[in-house]
Amino acid sequence: MSTPSRIPTEFGQASANDDLGKFLPRAGQLPLPPPPPPPLAMAASTSNLDDIDYSDLEAKYSSHYESPLEACVILDGCPVVGPDRADKLISAIVKSTLKEVGIKLSKDQLEMPMDAGADGKSKGFVFVTLASESEAKGFQRGMHGVAFDKRHTFSVIPFLEVEKYEQLTEEWKEPETEEWVVKEHFKHWLGDQAGRDQLIMYKADQAAVLWNGRNGAQEAAYEKNNWTDSYFQWSPFGTLLGTIHAPGVALWAGPSFSRLNRFLHPSVQLIDFSPRENYLVTWSPKPIEVNPDSRVPSPFTEDDAGHMVAVWDVATGGLLRTFPMVGEQAEGEQKRIVWPMFKWSPDEKYLARVTPGQQISVYEVPTMTLLGKKSIKVDGVVDFEWAPMSDKEKDDVEAGKSARENILAFWTPEVQNQPARVTLMTLPSRQTIRSKNLFNVHDCKIHWQSAGDYLCVKVDRHTKTKKTQYCNLELFRLREKDCPVQVIEIKDAVTAFAWEPKGDRFTLITTNDPLLGQVAPGVLLKTSISFYGFDSKKADFLLLKTIDQKYINTIYWSPKGRHVVLAQIGSNSKFEMEFWDLDLDKETEKSDDAGAGIRMITTAEHYGMTDIEWDPSGRYVATSASIWMNAMEAGYAIWDFKGQELVKQNVDKFKQLLWRPRPPTLLTRDDQKRIRKNLREYSRRFEEQDQLDASNDSAELIAHRQRLIDEWNSWRANAKATVEAIRKDQGKAPRKTFGTEKGAELEVVEEWVEEVISETVEAVEVASLVESPTSNEHLLPSSLPDIRAAHRRLLQERYSLGDGNRQSDLNEIAAIAQRSFGDTILITALLDGVVTLLGKAPRTGDEVDWEFAVRFLTPGKSETDQPMDVLVVDDGSAEWMMEINSASGTSEPLRFCACAPINLPLPNDLVPNSVAAEAASIPIGGFILVSSQNRAQGSFNSADQSLLLSLSHLVTKELQRGHDEILRQKQLEQNTFLHSFLQLALSGDEQPLSARRESTTASLAMEALKEFSVPDSATSDSKRTKSPINKTPHIFGTAVERLCSLSPGSATLLLDLRAFAASALEGNSMMAAYVEQPNHLFPIKVLGSKGFDDVEERLRGQKGLKAIEQALRGWHQNTENEAFRSDTLEYLLPASSRASLAVPILDHTNVPALLLIMSSPLPGPMMTAEDKGFVKNMGQVCLSTLLREQVVTADRAKLAFVSQISHELRTPIHGLGGQLELLRQALSPEELVNLSPLLTTADVCLDSLRTILDDTLDFAKLRAMDGSASAPLVANDIVNLPTFLTDLTKATWARKLQLRTGSSLDHTDEPDHPSHERSSEPQLDVILDFAGREEGWNAQVNSGELRRIITNILGNAFQFCEEGYIRLALETAPSPDSGGLTLIKLVISDSGIGMSEMFINHELFTPFQQASSFSPGCGLGAAIARDLVTRMNGEIKVISTLGEGTQVEVLLPILLLKDIKPAPPTIEVLTEELGFLKRALKQRFSERGGLKSPDLDVSCSLAVTSDDSHFPLNSGTDKIGDLVDRAFSNSLGKSEGKPADTIPDIASPDLPAPTAMPPRSGSLPMWAPPGETGGDQELVLRVFAAEDNPLLRSILGYECRAVEDGQKALDTFKKGDFRPDVSIFDIGMPLMDGLEAAFAIREYEGKMGWPRHRIIAFTALASPRDKERGIGPGGPFDSWLVKGNKSMKDLEKELADVHEGIMSGTSSVRSPSSQPVSGTPSQG
Repeated sequence: MSTPSRIPTEFGQASANDDLGKFLPRAGQLPLPPPPPPPLAMAASTSNLDDIDYSDLEAKYSSHYESPLEACVILDGCPVVGPDRADKLISAIVKSTLKEVGIKLSKDQLEMPMDAGADGKSKGFVFVTLASESEAKGFQRGMHGVAFDKRHTFSVIPFLEVEKYEQLTEEWKEPETEEWVVKEHFKHWLGDQAGRDQLIMYKADQAAVLWNGRNGAQEAAYEKNNWTDSYFQWSPFGTLLGTIHAPGVALWAGPSFSRLNRFLHPSVQLIDFSPRENYLVTWSPKPIEVNPDSRVPSPFTEDDAGHMVAVWDVATGGLLRTFPMVGEQAEGEQKRIVWPMFKWSPDEKYLARVTPGQQISVYEVPTMTLLGKKSIKVDGVVDFEWAPMSDKEKDDVEAGKSARENILAFWTPEVQNQPARVTLMTLPSRQTIRSKNLFNVHDCKIHWQSAGDYLCVKVDRHTKTKKTQYCNLELFRLREKDCPVQVIEIKDAVTAFAWEPKGDRFTLITTNDPLLGQVAPGVLLKTSISFYGFDSKKADFLLLKTIDQKYINTIYWSPKGRHVVLAQIGSNSKFEMEFWDLDLDKETEKSDDAGAGIRMITTAEHYGMTDIEWDPSGRYVATSASIWMNAMEAGYAIWDFKGQELVKQNVDKFKQLLWRPRPPTLLTRDDQKRIRKNLREYSRRFEEQDQLDASNDSAELIAHRQRLIDEWNSWRANAKATVEAIRKDQGKAPRKTFGTEKGAELEVVEEWVEEVISETVEAVEVASLVESPTSNEHLLPSSLPDIRAAHRRLLQERYSLGDGNRQSDLNEIAAIAQRSFGDTILITALLDGVVTLLGKAPRTGDEVDWEFAVRFLTPGKSETDQPMDVLVVDDGSAEWMMEINSASGTSEPLRFCACAPINLPLPNDLVPNSVAAEAASIPIGGFILVSSQNRAQGSFNSADQSLLLSLSHLVTKELQRGHDEILRQKQLEQNTFLHSFLQLALSGDEQPLSARRESTTASLAMEALKEFSVPDSATSDSKRTKSPINKTPHIFGTAVERLCSLSPGSATLLLDLRAFAASALEGNSMMAAYVEQPNHLFPIKVLGSKGFDDVEERLRGQKGLKAIEQALRGWHQNTENEAFRSDTLEYLLPASSRASLAVPILDHTNVPALLLIMSSPLPGPMMTAEDKGFVKNMGQVCLSTLLREQVVTADRAKLAFVSQISHELRTPIHGLGGQLELLRQALSPEELVNLSPLLTTADVCLDSLRTILDDTLDFAKLRAMDGSASAPLVANDIVNLPTFLTDLTKATWARKLQLRTGSSLDHTDEPDHPSHERSSEPQLDVILDFAGREEGWNAQVNSGELRRIITNILGNAFQFCEEGYIRLALETAPSPDSGGLTLIKLVISDSGIGMSEMFINHELFTPFQQASSFSPGCGLGAAIARDLVTRMNGEIKVISTLGEGTQVEVLLPILLLKDIKPAPPTIEVLTEELGFLKRALKQRFSERGGLKSPDLDVSCSLAVTSDDSHFPLNSGTDKIGDLVDRAFSNSLGKSEGKPADTIPDIASPDLPAPTAMPPRSGSLPMWAPPGETGGDQELVLRVFAAEDNPLLRSILGYECRAVEDGQKALDTFKKGDFRPDVSIFDIGMPLMDGLEAAFAIREYEGKMGWPRHRIIAFTALASPRDKERGIGPGGPFDSWLVKGNKSMKDLEKELADVHEGIMSGTSSVRSPSSQPVSGTPSQG
């Protein structure tokens, strides 16, 4: 831009020579500033107007005047064009402004100056007039630096800033030199000589930056309170520390952590640094608000209003740009924020974010403009990640060299017919370097290796049915040509993935646990850990090692690689860590096993941990338990890389712990190689320092010892010189020394060596400790009474005297005494036989190291019998003990001493009854006044002694107050853990039976039967013998661990005595019965143990059992004691035990069920009353857990019993039903006329018995407590509710009609029957009332459970209402938001007999209760319906009046699907339709020849089978004609052996013509055995059966190859000499059940490459879980038939379908041209 020579000082007054003034835009039209207001009129009497102060008025009435020139800017950098192209250029500028800034300008707002010369071209700049000053600022921010074309880039200058260019002078003026100020180095911590790392610890409102030294030594570097309002965050290189506040973000740096910059962003919650720390991204849930009237400066303009994300320059604090939310996050309230929302390229050149489903927007930094002026349009894009750079590439970027382009990896899901895809694209060239199509994709996760060498895309896939998920790993190798891709298939779900930093290995966590996705509190997922590595020879990633049966869910690699920590995070019961080394044994690299060097170093546990983080050097690991995550014990721990615990602190209100990151090393690659080569030389000095630290406690202790030696030598030299001077004065010769004849002075050094010859342990009662005083006399006398050390040790432990936690308070008390007496005050205590300083207040000039000197003071015997007296020594010169004090470290003799005892009371539980009351308070130390000056005798009067004694009492109170605080804190910890432990016990740590066995292929029902079955005689003794020591459940292990940490005991043993205590207390010795048997069941079980060695082995012998028995009998004689000590238990105690306590936990019969034995290495009583209460409560919780497990086991046993009874009864019922069906087929039509009523009656009886069995079995399942029945129902059936309910109503009516009349058509319906003339048939109206709905009534439900609910309620209505009406209504009910579910209301009302209010309130839902004992059924229908409704989170209401009718309302939350067709309201009456069915059937049989009571299957396919999860309804509502045809065809078409198409039609306009049944092909059955076919007319159907009941094998009705158990079935199939077309397997069989055998056969088929043949489950065990596993996704069965009802007809239809498929050539097993039956496996 050309600079004008002069800028006018007043707008509109530019000279004619000024180019800029000449082209001012419409200057004359702009309003001039208003004239200033006239001066205030002053009184004539005012003498001096200049003295008047107008400041208050000016401040009150001041206003900001916005000049019109503030809205004007100069757009420089424009192309120079002629007049013919001026309009085109202005139009282009208008378009560019609209695109880049969003401001729509008109051409009138732009003024382009033109040169007055001959060419008349423009001057290269344009004047732009905006609407306001804020719009002008937005225009400048958006257009400045924008590239107009390849040669022109805009620059924007405010018009008012041009004035400063006019004031430029040509005279050069030297700039002022600023004073040099030394600034803090931002990377100061890297210069630590010890190479320590820093971490920040945040608790309550306090934060501290700590140095982490060797072996966990920590030192505070900086501390500050109220530093942040939310949390802390380090920058990537550790230079900056970010804090979150309500107004915005603050950054801190330097040794003093001074504030570097602030960023105003109200209500900010999330921040993110760029990789090189130059930029900062912030997010706030509150949209940005711009208030133009606010006087507070704001970086935001009106264009930023409503945005939530801001990007800042860290160095300047300037705002680069703001962004709004996109996608789902922009719609309403943000429920889920993906952070970081913007992702940085590794070189910080680009910043990108994704708009889900649309595009990826990449912005250039710092201009914040779109790369290439447009986003990358990718339809359906979900996520992306930038490729990291290697160290060499980062060095090249730093040096300005050319490096590899940035790579972007993104993936798109399957859209319509397009497959999912992973794409790698380079930027800024936007070239696709690799893409990979994916199919059946559920989700993808992108994982880059830290150097960008490899990319792993974890693809979660699903089967075509979308019910089963598995995983693939797509591994891209970017450094190789064409970027090859390796695919690793993982059969299980992958829950965690992590690359090794700077390596080519990765770790996986996989699981096949069925509880995945529906984990409840207290239930852990069983996982497997896999390590993979890259094999350079094979150029592939290979599996190195897999470890199964783990409970790990997170991976934490060391930043240096090689070491990894695997942990369980998020559980409330398991907090384990495993430390692994992947290169533990270097020599294993030569082995063929690539995973041989992968070893687990150790395991550790941090109770309640919520976070794990490695330090940047890879030497230490920090685990923390934050109150933000509801941690049970807040605090942190530091571990080394080998898993050794260095520091563990429980911190109240602990929140956060973060290691400070380190920047990349400044050493060149050559320097690093040189250091590695000479590593031993560099490490020698560090090893010396390590040895010095290990051999000495501290440098201070070494210096202290050296000072004492120097003082001793100095004193010795002075004493020798003094002695020689005295001898010389006395005229004596100098004393000779050894070795003088040789001119050398010798010393005799005497060394004492102590050797322990023997050691005797003697148990001493507490009472005897008081009676045996001792007399110790040494340097300084004390007023302590002479007692044994046991009392002091007990008080030392209880009051924590050696912890120094009260030192500051005691120093204040000593300071009070020092100010009163003027001499040194010492507060001492006798701890472990050594006098220890608790507090002091030395006088001025006292330089004695009293902390060391008091160690030479031991308590002497008191000179008075009164323990409360003050001991006073007035003249120390007469006491030789006070003259010789050099050993104590004093520089001059002590001449005066006064000591008042410090007495502490023994707690009541520590004092036996035999001890006198005065002995209950004993001295443990002294409050001592010492002086080097003599005092006159009696000068320390009684007042002084009283004051000294009062101060000692004050010390006692202070110690008691500290003790009370410790007790309160301990009780708080106990109560907190007891609360969490109770929750853990109630939730249950053990998985339910169904969950534990979900991973097996065996039938769950059969497993339940086998669990409670008695082994036969063939069972080996090893299988019958049960171990006395159960596998310790985790909950009891947790109890034992926490009892040791929260109670005085150091070792704890938890025993289960339920099988032992009762007999032991009754006097019946049980040892012989248990010990004499070689294979005995041990009566005592160890539930948990810590510190007890070999306790299991000891309890196996007679001595251990006898110890428990005698201890219980001793306790039983004195049951007043809740806890007891018995000498007989010493056999079980640890060797280091000096005190023990046993706490029995009683059951409801007051018999000990559990026994807690606790041991301590300290003698004397162990626990306070509070500790005993805590231990007892813990025991009660453990007992409750055992009782709960006992109840669950009993329920399992009942379920197994019911399953066994069901299985045993269904077998003969099925046999009877099969025989009846075969009998019908064998009878001629004439014989069938006479026997059909009897056969039908037998059918009804069998059906009634089956109904009772079904109800009983379902009720047992619903009431089971093992979790198998209480699991949430899976709703995956899509039905139309009106159609579903209509078909269900018809089916229920048909079944109830059959049960009520005793036959399908009884004789009373005949017109010539006498009773028919006397009475007419009752009229029953069945009404269906369905409300309309705009989105239709299609729903996703669990059809089996919903069918059972409606069937039970409708069945009762049909049973107790013979005339009147039955109404079924469907509508929606209002409900709050329930996660997308809709509350539907089903109302079933009738005009039947009704129920009494008492029966409804007390007996209706009670199992096996009926209003009338003569009513059919067993009284379980209502109970089952209510249990099912409860499982579906619904509600059931019953309103009934006796004699008037009943109304049942069922409210259920279900998922209603949207349908394009609305459902109109419908009211349908089924009375005529249902009644006509009965008459039509009778008419059909009458026309067949006067058959009176044929065996009609009235319910046909609508009947509800015993398998409630199968309901073979047609897609639409069945018409009456269809029902008639199917019933007639099923009953006569098969029995007479005639084609169904010969049956005449019924003369009724409402009935369509019956559908013809396909005739049989000849008289040969489809399943004829080999050799019985009629030539080549049709193929023989090969049938294979596995059934353990010979009766059923004989009534199958056809020839087949059959075996009696699953194992033989598998062996027969593997032989290959008989390849069946269809197999029929029973489930309940010995050796191997049918489900397990079917799984094995499917696996063998796949292994041999054989086609999948059809396998039918034909069983009496109707377990829904077994059925789901059998025919669900991945199940081995193709269909599931339950024995009974019409199972033989269903089986016949299955076989017919298979045969028809073979004959038609559509079968995948074989075709009509296949080989004969016999053949080898290769012939299949």
